[in-house]
Amino acid sequence: MMTCYEHLDLLREQIERHLPELSAHLARRSQILHVSRRGAPERYVVWSHYAGAYEWMGGQDAGAQLGADALQAVEQIKRTLLPTL
Repeated sequence: MMTCYEHLDLLREQIERHLPELSAHLARRSQILHVSRRGAPERYVVWSHYAGAYEWMGGQDAGAQLGADALQAVEQIKRTLLPTL
């Protein structure tokens, strides 16, 4: 079973690979992934063991699921943060 950190680190890698317009930062042993794009407020993603999915943390989308795997989450993050692409 993967830890929260491992799930978030996998998502960070996928964001770097598929969404170079975004910056993703995960502090060592953190359980919160920081995602941002230039000129926009930083957003936060967590892994919910209860839901078995990535979720937005805080803000207007708090608790909204992004997907059960990293690629699903990348697509949802893209729709939210880069809607014109």
